[in-house]
Amino acid sequence: MFSVILYTHQPPEMPEALRVECFRRLHAAILESADSEPCPPSCIVVSTRPYAAPAPWRNVLASDARGPYFDCYTKIVAGCSVATHAQTYLVEHDVLYPDGYFGYVMPASRGFGYNRNTVRLSRRGYFRCPGQLTSNCVADRALLLAQFRARLDLLARGGRVVWDEPGRNAGDIAPMLDWWSAAPVVDVRWGGNLTGDREAARYLSDVAPWGKAAEWIRRLAL
Repeated sequence: MFSVILYTHQPPEMPEALRVECFRRLHAAILESADSEPCPPSCIVVSTRPYAAPAPWRNVLASDARGPYFDCYTKIVAGCSVATHAQTYLVEHDVLYPDGYFGYVMPASRGFGYNRNTVRLSRRGYFRCPGQLTSNCVADRALLLAQFRARLDLLARGGRVVWDEPGRNAGDIAPMLDWWSAAPVVDVRWGGNLTGDREAARYLSDVAPWGKAAEWIRRLAL
């Protein structure tokens, strides 16, 4: 049993083909993993305006004008507040999630789990991304709720979050834990990402099982 929280401000400049394909892949990957679960997943999309999502998705509206990180953390807290299962994945609107991704079994140890099998895709091709990303984080719902409430409190007091990913900053309430999905997650760098563009020394034209970068660049309208 697991929960999935898709938090998005639905950026108007984001290519519609990218938004549609990323959500299609996310929804398919959730349903594929849910087939082996005794209870249906809790799927929540937290957005600035209503989001067209089929069952079992639940729409939650949340918005804040105090800056992008405050907005992001507000949406995560709103999602965690209504999620019904302990194991909770944080997912984003510009990421391709493979089949099998939501079959991860969270360990009993307290921490923020990060999938390290990730690649990025830009207009130049694929490139490796071994770091921990919030869009690849899974943890206990109560742990995520406590951490992001603490983030909001810090920002409200005029503080600064050095690293976006929970568990990376001094004073975060639990450590980072690593895991690897069988197939890589594709983090799409389309030019309007909150964390900006990324460059690489070496680009790849093909990554299994996703296939040719050129085809995805065309399909996602990058």
